[in-house]
Amino acid sequence: MYLCGMKTVKDLCRFVEDNVGREIKTPKDFDWLASRIVRRTRTYLSPTTLKRTWGYIKDEHQQSRTTLDALARFVGYTDWVEFESQADEVQSNPIVAPHLRTIDLAEDTLLQVRWQPNRQCLFLYLGEGKFVVRESLNSKLHVGDTFSCNLFIEREPLYLNNVVHDGRTMGLYVAGKKGGITFQAVKEGDLNSEAPEE
Repeated sequence: MYLCGMKTVKDLCRFVEDNVGREIKTPKDFDWLASRIVRRTRTYLSPTTLKRTWGYIKDEHQQSRTTLDALARFVGYTDWVEFESQADEVQSNPIVAPHLRTIDLAEDTLLQVRWQPNRQCLFLYLGEGKFVVRESLNSKLHVGDTFSCNLFIEREPLYLNNVVHDGRTMGLYVAGKKGGITFQAVKEGDLNSEAPEE
């Protein structure tokens, strides 16, 4: 079993709840969350495991690394270690900028995303946190590339997970590392060539 600080595990549980937009506190909630996790991460965590992690079932054992990694991936981190290393930052910097949670998007939503210098892409939402690049201007992302993403925040970098680029798995990709991104929902063919403003 993986030993870890309970406060940080509780932080991770709260971050999961923020990500899905609901408190996880009833048996039905844990069943629902287990199905969401396996669809998004391809890792099955039983409702009982989730109940232990949330403290719904009292258990003196520590959570396994597999459980923590899956929950961290569910909210957009590479694994538990990455989440734990950034936990203080997550807790001390509430999101007050305009933002969009992927869970709130309808399938087939188109998002135009822009970042410096002159980078623009049009992403089509496929559901379950997955997107495909429909149009690309001055970006290393190509039309047809796919990725997962849980959250878009104005003027913050955009972290893309599970990027498949030109048919090859590339892992992680960061857009807008300096200056962040802007985004808006658009209609097909709305990608324009204007550079994003500073």
